[in-house]
Amino acid sequence: MSFTIEEIMPFEVPNRLAVKFWGKFKLKNTGSFYENDYLGLFYFDDEGKILEFIEYWNPIINNFQLYEVMVVNCC
Repeated sequence: MSFTIEEIMPFEVPNRLAVKFWGKFKLKNTGSFYENDYLGLFYFDDEGKILEFIEYWNPIINNFQLYEVMVVNCC
């Protein structure tokens, strides 16, 4: 499993930022790879600790790759 940060975008509001990244995972059951694009929103307290993390991913990539794993590779 690996993640690569593509862009860090600070907000004008203090203690918030967005991170654009992509991940790649090797699936145990098939040996194939799952890759997707992500956007993470981070909210920090005054000490810099993460209070909240919200993650979004590309559902088109997600649905296609899950279909391939569940249907094409199942039988």
